[in-house]
Amino acid sequence: MPIEKKSKRSPRDPNRQKRALSPYTLFAKEQTRRVVAEEPNLSFGEIGQRVGATWQKMNAEQRREWVDKAAQLSRY
Repeated sequence: MPIEKKSKRSPRDPNRQKRALSPYTLFAKEQTRRVVAEEPNLSFGEIGQRVGATWQKMNAEQRREWVDKAAQLSRY
């Protein structure tokens, strides 16, 4: 008969608020869809590299759009 281990974690509240998404996460979600649509044969790693490189090339003004979107979504 297997021995049951007690969990050290306390049970999570299913009604708790989720953590706000970062500006990069919002950007990556949208950009990943575009990259996959343009080149569906890329691997997961190659897609991530392209999305990351695009984010790195953006200046502060271009990133401001994503920062604003993240701020709007983080308000409850």
